[in-house]
Amino acid sequence: MYGANYCSGSILKIGPSGAVSKFVSTGLSHPSGLAFDGAGNLYVSDGGTKSILKVTPGKVVSTFATGFNNPLGMVFDSSGNLYVADNGHWAVSKITSAGVVTTFATYKFPLLSKTI
Repeated sequence: MYGANYCSGSILKIGPSGAVSKFVSTGLSHPSGLAFDGAGNLYVSDGGTKSILKVTPGKVVSTFATGFNNPLGMVFDSSGNLYVADNGHWAVSKITSAGVVTTFATYKFPLLSKTI
């Protein structure tokens, strides 16, 4: 299991016994949402950088998509598209596996947490 530590800017790994270790912290500012793709890459919504970061299984951090304003929860669909709740823009963005970002839906109230 993995968790985002918003205050320390790190991603924590929680083992089956409950042992907690730092998985990655380089390049993160205010991580919140986490989602894994089918290849085992971890995607992190980061409010501090206003972007979605990609973390490979080898812990290499890169920017996957930018232009968000308080990105929160994320989920992948069966086609490999990533959906991001962008609380600051009051929208749900769709990001293709090639990194193309489009607005999937908008809403009139800020989401604190939402399951898509």
